[in-house]
Amino acid sequence: PDNLDWLSYWERIELGRFSHRGRRRAWLAGRWVSKQLIRENHPEFVEGLRCFSIRSMDEQFRPTRPKICLKQRELPYTLSITHSDTNFLVALSTSAETKVGVDLCHLAPLPASFLTNWFTDSERERIDQISDGEEQRTKEVCRLWAAKEAIYKACNRGESFAPRQVEVSWNTGPWTCRYYDNVWKDELRLKTWEVDGHVAVTATLS
Repeated sequence: PDNLDWLSYWERIELGRFSHRGRRRAWLAGRWVSKQLIRENHPEFVEGLRCFSIRSMDEQFRPTRPKICLKQRELPYTLSITHSDTNFLVALSTSAETKVGVDLCHLAPLPASFLTNWFTDSERERIDQISDGEEQRTKEVCRLWAAKEAIYKACNRGESFAPRQVEVSWNTGPWTCRYYDNVWKDELRLKTWEVDGHVAVTATLS
């Protein structure tokens, strides 16, 4: 909608931090869909979207895991929003025991320096073993990077993103992941797919 009446006070402050028109539109689209999703899954009827407030910055305007409040009361939900230039993806968990994270990665080759800086030795070895051509290699690199981002969003407890501390092993069966000193297997579920020239990943930690 053209008006911003559906935004809370803090959401308007966050929106004011963005001057780029495209970034503002992406932020608004993600918030609009997120609030619709929250209202549809909230057990009590809530009229209007302004009662829900999604805060993804702290008082010093540093990025944080999104917090969802209903009339100043924080809800035990987990929300993850990701944007690209043309797409956005939203995931919501209404269970306090389940965390979610999502990411989108545009399907385009990444430079060798990117892999050296942000991928672990084991991950680079797996990528080097791909023999199905450059297109398949690009898909696997983008899928792995999106998985790292999604896992971080699901698992972090306030620490900054350190890509080399997120190591993903993918086989014909379920993926396994090391997040710092924790190794997740059945507790962490990953789903990947391709859409509109992107790789999309959802991570669900129970």
